[in-house]
Order: sequence, then structure tokens, then C-alpha cells
Amino acid sequence: MSSSKNDRLINLISAGYALYMIVFALGFFLVMLMILGNAFGFSIPPHVILTPMQHMGMYLSGILLITFLIHPLRKGGPRWYDWLMGIVAASGGLYIFFVYPELMLRMGITTTTDLVFGLITIIFLIEAGRRTTGAALAILTLIFITIGLYDAEFDVTSLVTRIYIYNVGIFSTPFQVATFMIFIFMFFGALLSEIGVGKFFTDIAFALTGARKGGPAKVAVVASSLLGTMSGSATGNVVTTGTFTIPLMKKAGYKAETAGAIEASASTGGQLMPPVLGSAAFIMPLFLGIRYWDVVVASVIPALLYYFALYIFVDQEASKQKAFGVPKEQLPPLRPLLMKIYYLLPLVVLVSVLSSGFSVEHSAVASIMAALLIEWFTRAGLRKLSGVIFTIFIFSLGYLLGTTGLDIFSILVVVGAISLFITIGIGLILKGAREMTDIIMRSLSNSFKSVTPVAIACALAGVIAGVLAYTGLALTLSQFLVELSGGNIIILLVLVVGITILLGMGMPTPAVYVLTATSVAPALVTMGIPEIAAHFFIFYFGILAPLTPPVAITAYAGAAVAKADFWKTGVEAFRMALIGWFIAFSFISKPEMLLLPIEAVDFTVIKNITFGIFASIIAALLSGGIVSGYLFGDLGKLQRGAFGIALLLTLLSLFYFEILLLVPLLILLTLNPLTIKKLAIRIG
Repeated sequence: MSSSKNDRLINLISAGYALYMIVFALGFFLVMLMILGNAFGFSIPPHVILTPMQHMGMYLSGILLITFLIHPLRKGGPRWYDWLMGIVAASGGLYIFFVYPELMLRMGITTTTDLVFGLITIIFLIEAGRRTTGAALAILTLIFITIGLYDAEFDVTSLVTRIYIYNVGIFSTPFQVATFMIFIFMFFGALLSEIGVGKFFTDIAFALTGARKGGPAKVAVVASSLLGTMSGSATGNVVTTGTFTIPLMKKAGYKAETAGAIEASASTGGQLMPPVLGSAAFIMPLFLGIRYWDVVVASVIPALLYYFALYIFVDQEASKQKAFGVPKEQLPPLRPLLMKIYYLLPLVVLVSVLSSGFSVEHSAVASIMAALLIEWFTRAGLRKLSGVIFTIFIFSLGYLLGTTGLDIFSILVVVGAISLFITIGIGLILKGAREMTDIIMRSLSNSFKSVTPVAIACALAGVIAGVLAYTGLALTLSQFLVELSGGNIIILLVLVVGITILLGMGMPTPAVYVLTATSVAPALVTMGIPEIAAHFFIFYFGILAPLTPPVAITAYAGAAVAKADFWKTGVEAFRMALIGWFIAFSFISKPEMLLLPIEAVDFTVIKNITFGIFASIIAALLSGGIVSGYLFGDLGKLQRGAFGIALLLTLLSLFYFEILLLVPLLILLTLNPLTIKKLAIRIG
């Protein structure tokens, strides 16, 4: 089969699985049947209602099949054996889809057929993990399966039953989140990119900051923060914004490694930026028993602080490297861009529906309708007849749904799902609207292919977390960490950071979060840290871990775009990420910074938030000066040493004596080169 035929077939299969997820797994087919049933007086047959486990089985089959096709053994596209392995791997998920009702009836009895399909799924899942995320996660999974096998007294049937049939292994919380939440947001981000929202954000960033000192670097920071509102993919953001910003940074005077590192660090912060955080954030609510919206609220201050610290750092780096801005005549004018503010409508709908208590996936679908509405009325050649037809369909459907007693947000969700099919239908009927159908199909296909590494990582993380849970290792490790720290909270936090960063060197963030949430977070909670702060702490460092060599995936993506040395770019990115480390210690010490722990606003709450923010800013300036050797001028060894002591005192002020913060503030004000220069001029 030729490469082009392979690509077309893979895209078609990916789009088909994606459509299944939106229509059936997210329940919109069932919702429409319920509405029709209420209107015409018929009931829904029980066999129409599929279980979540069946949907996860179908999703797993697609994820495994596509993984073996887009990550073949040899370069040049999949060969016949990749297709064969993909089909065999998919059989395990399809078996769950078709046989699960029977499995429920005979729960506890595992047949030979169950065992065969279970072993097939586990073996091929590990190989899929090796192909998508590297050897580290695959090897770690094998180690924990061996531990689980030992715990099961080497009874293979017992192990497979736990991992494959029960929902404590492959089909546990992480993969459930990947199935019902992460995919739909990947589609949402892909669709927004297709209709030009990503370009709009990049242009806005260029217009606002491009002409400033070191403008391209500041564009990278601002554009990545804006893109982070719609996409939680760090590597995706690197490719999207880095294509424009990295060449401009190099042209402005930045070294290639520095340019790649700035873009990687800025894009990494996108996983912290609300309302669409990194994929691990969708797992957190199920561990904590809260809403995703609560996680969004908790992320606001840490995200803004991260980007503020990074912006200050690149400003000083621009002064150090004498980097200039982009000439104004080469920048997009701001006023025409402000006239396109309607591009924010999908995000406004997303926040509105999320804050109203709807689930993550339903909120995303409602926002998709807003994105399509914009595209119908802005794309050349589609503004007249096609846009009118689409609008008539949407508002007529909304009116009909309103007669059933549904509230406005419920209507938005259902109409959002149906708007996809209305768009595809109009595009197939009207030749001038064919491009809209192509946009939908490309977004479906690209999002399903893009989600495969995350979904595979979630499935493998579920296996490891399951073994940790039922063998009791999670509790043992948590107790060991508390004992090792000697009850000292700072030592415990440093140990947790080390474990999280180490795991994150070889695994995607969702896998890192699941493992640390299972084994490490309980130790923090035992020491009196609120659950949301403990989990957000490991989530935060799980995000920063891919900037850490030797396996700095995000940094290496920046290096590839910059055509720079991978290792040097990774080291540069890690140094830049250090300026954001202190923020996590701040919200651990002052949980009010996450907003959720606040029960009533009083003086203490305001003081703690203000202190945490102020300490984070001071720490960012100090750490930036230490790692770069520059802060308002070149720093000598004595100044950098003093800044190091000041940074340590800032950390101690968070957990022990707040008054200690005056010392770092005094050092920062008096020992920076700008103050010293002014003092020398006055004396002279």
C-alpha cells in the first residue's frame, strides 16, 4: 500500500473512532433518544445503553490500532506487520466492548478466552507505550507487573483479571479520564487551531510585545500563555508558536539554544493556564472528589505568577544578550486584531458552561458550537447561504430543545454535538462549504492521533497505580517518605520534587501525576498539607519535569525548531524553569493562593495570599539572577552568592518566620548592579 493511501486510510479510521467518541461515548445519541422519547412517548430499549467500560474498550481498540500505524517499527510508514500488530492489539479492547455485559454477570470467573485477550492487551499495550513515550514507562510497567505477579503468587489468571477485567488496572481512573475528557479537549484545541484562533493569539502577542526589547522572546511568553487557554499540550504549543518566534529570536540576537529554551519554557506553562490545563489536570478531580472547575480556579494565581516570572527573566535575558525588538512596520496592527475579539467566544462559552457545574466534556462540546458559528460567518465564500442555513438549523434546534424544559446550558451542550453533523452535512451538500467538512474531519483525525501517547500513558499508569494500591506499596512508600524526612516539611517537599522530576524525565505528565498522587501525595497530606495543595504541587512539578535533561521532551521540541543542540537547549530550559520552582513552595505554605481552601475572606487570607505572591516575585528575581548571572546588570560571584542566601531565607520565611523576608528584600534592593551603579555615581 502506498504512503498516501496509508495516510488517507489512517486518517479515515482516526476520524471514525473520534466520531464514535463524540456521538456515543459522550452520550449525545442517548440524550437525543431521551428527548425524542419524551416528545413522542416511547422508552429507550435497555440494550441501547452501553456501559462506560464498553466505551473505554472501544476507545482502547482505536488507540492501540492507530498507535501501531503512526508509530511503525521502521521509518517510511506502516508495513503489513504494523497493520497486523495493530489489529491484534485492538482485539482486546473490542472484546471488552462486545463481551462486557456477560463479564459483569460472571464477575469473579475468568475464562481461558478472557485470559488470552487480556494477555494480548497487556503485551501490546506495553509495546505501544514503548513506541509512543519511550522505554522508561514500558520498563517501569513491566517491573510493577512482576511485583503484581509476585503478590498474586504467580497466578497469571489472577493478575490478568485484576489488570484487564476489573477497573483497577488498564480501565481505572486515568484511562477513564483519557476516554471521556482528554480526547474531547484535544479535538476542541485542534478545531480552534484550524479556524485560526491560534494565529489570532500569536498575532495579538506580536502586536503587544513584538517591538519591545527582546520582543520575539516576549511574544513567545505571551503567545504561549494565550494558547494555553485552549490547549494543554506543551509540545504542541512549541510547534505552533515556535515556528514564528524562534527564527525571530535568533534574528534578534538570541543564541539558538536560548531561543529554543525560552519557547519550551513558555509553552510548558500552557499546561498551567486555565481554562484548559494539561491532561493530568482532568485526572485530579477524580482523585480529590471535586469538579474540574475547582482545579481551573486553583490554577489562576500559579499560572499568572509563572508567566510573570518568565516574562521578567526574558526581559533581563534580552538586556544581557542585547537583543532588539521587531521593527513596528513588520508587526500586525493591533486595531484590526481587536475587531476579531469574537475569536474569544468559544473560551467564554467554555468558562460559562464549566462554571455552571457541567462536566468537562460537555462544556467542551458546547464551546465547539460557538467555534463553528464563528467560522461559518468569517470564512470567505461561506458568509451568505451556508452561514444562514447553519444558523437556522442551530436556532430551530435550540428552540425545540427549549420546549422540553432544558436550561440554556443543556441546550448548548446538545446543540454543540449536533452542530458538528450539521456542518458536515452542509459541506457535503453545498460545494462552496466543502472546506468546513474538511476542517471537521481534519480536526477529528488529528486530535485522535495526537491523543494516543497520552491515552497509552494513562492506561499504563493505571496498571502501575493498581499494583501500588492492591499490594499496599503506595501506603508503604508514603510512610517511608515521612520517616525519611524526619517530620521536616521542607525536606519532605524536596524529596517529593526529586521523585516527581525523576519520574517525569521518562514519562508523560499524566503518568507522573497518577503515580505520585497514589504514592507520594498521601505523605504530604499526612504532614497537614491540604489535599488540593498536595496534588497541585506534584501536578506542577510533573509539568516542569519534561524540561529536565536527559529526557527533556519539550525542550528537545524547541531545539528541533531552533536547529540547536538538544542537550544545551535542555540545560537552558531547565535553568529557566528554576525561576518557577518557588511558586509551588509558596502555595504549599500559603494554600489560600489556590483560592479553593478559602472558606471566608478575612485579613489572614488576604495577608497569606499577598505574602505568597510577594515572596514568589522576590524568589523569581533572585533565582533569575543566580541562574543567568544578570539582573539589571552583570552579577559578580559575591552578588550571586548573596542572592543564593537570600533565596534560602525566602524559603524559610514561608514556613517559619515571615519577618525573614525583609532580609532577601534588602539584599535584592541593595546588591543589584543598578542600585550599586547609582550609588557609585552619587559618591563620585
